[in-house]
Amino acid sequence: MLAARFILFVVLTVSVGTAILEGVGRTDLEADRNGLERSRRNLLDNNFDLLTLRTGNGPNNLCLPEDPTWAKYLDGTFGGDHRARVYGTEYETGGGENDVPCAVCRTTRFSSIMIPGRINCYSGWTVEYSGYLVSAHYGHASPIEYVCLDGNPESIDGGHANLNGHLIYLVDVICGSLRCPPYVNGRELACVVCSK
Repeated sequence: MLAARFILFVVLTVSVGTAILEGVGRTDLEADRNGLERSRRNLLDNNFDLLTLRTGNGPNNLCLPEDPTWAKYLDGTFGGDHRARVYGTEYETGGGENDVPCAVCRTTRFSSIMIPGRINCYSGWTVEYSGYLVSAHYGHASPIEYVCLDGNPESIDGGHANLNGHLIYLVDVICGSLRCPPYVNGRELACVVCSK
């Protein structure tokens, strides 16, 4: 198990009276806390290759179901370099090659926001969780959206392959164009996910 806990939280859709939330680093979003309802457990994957020599394609994270169904298909990698690829996400935060799980949950609150650089919400907002900001390595060719990973991660059982297809790293502050203070050069950036 990792020394720190992380979880991604992204609003997938918003409808009248509810928001659908995606959590990464956990197999649930603590459904009994804060009125969250777990709808399914998934595996976090991303549809691009983060290897330094490849540019990849989509920068968004995907929370794939554990029970996929298939349309027409050909098994194998017949498309070679003419197709996108989906890899399981690996923690690159000092905790081995553990794979990152995710969960999709619903809340009855209307809005949610991820605030980088804070561990608590502003007045009137409810804390869903706090942790650390993660993204792609700054030297890799493919981008990944910044996501908030909860401070106590789980990992997928048996997911220890070191494929390096989709990697997440802690995000450090770099002063210069970013004002310091209040930020501190080289410090890992915290984050909080809030709902209202």
